[in-house]
Amino acid sequence: MRSHIPRKRFGQHFLTDKLLIETIVDLIDPQPGQTLVEIGPGLGAM
Repeated sequence: MRSHIPRKRFGQHFLTDKLLIETIVDLIDPQPGQTLVEIGPGLGAM
């Protein structure tokens, strides 16, 4: 798989801190069967 190189000129910023991602998901507290949509997911970290 090719890795993506973020480009500042496109305003690309990617969340890569796994602890922060887990914290965000814990705060959202998704329930079984609940549909969640990640807007502008980039690499789809969540």
